[in-house]
Amino acid sequence: MERGEKLSEATARVIKQINDAKKSVKGITDFIKNVSDKKKADALTRSARAADKQLDSLLQMFIGAANQQGIFDTSTLIQSKVQTPIFTMRSAQSAPTQAALVGLEKAKEALIQGLGKVNAFFAKDITDLKKQADEAGLNLFGTIEEVKIRE
Repeated sequence: MERGEKLSEATARVIKQINDAKKSVKGITDFIKNVSDKKKADALTRSARAADKQLDSLLQMFIGAANQQGIFDTSTLIQSKVQTPIFTMRSAQSAPTQAALVGLEKAKEALIQGLGKVNAFFAKDITDLKKQADEAGLNLFGTIEEVKIRE
C-alpha cells in the first residue's frame, strides 16, 4: 500500500507543479505589456503561448482535459491508473490481489513515463522561458525541481 501512496503523492506533486507553471505563464502574458523591448516582448509572448499549450497537453495526460464533458474513458489517464489499484487495495478485506499489484506496477510505469516527459519539458522549455522572462525583466517562476517517486 505504501508504494501506491508514493505514486499517488508524486502524481499530486506533478499536477501541482504543472498548474503552478500555468499560473506563471499566465503571469507572463498578463505582464508582457510592461516589457519595454518590443522584440523581447514578442518572442516572450510566442514562447509563453507555446509553453501554455504544452502544459495543457501534459496536464491532459495526467487528469484529462479541463473542459471535457460527458462520458469518457479515464483509464488512459495517469492519475486514474495510479488511483484505481490503490482503491482496489484499500477495499480488499485481505492482502492485495495479484491484479491490484499488477495494476500498481503498470501505474508506476505510466507515471515514470509521464514524469519523464514533464521533467524534460521543465528542464528545457520552462527553464528557457524562465530565462527569457528574467532577461525581459519578469521573474515569475520559483525554483523548478525535478519530480521523482520517493523511494
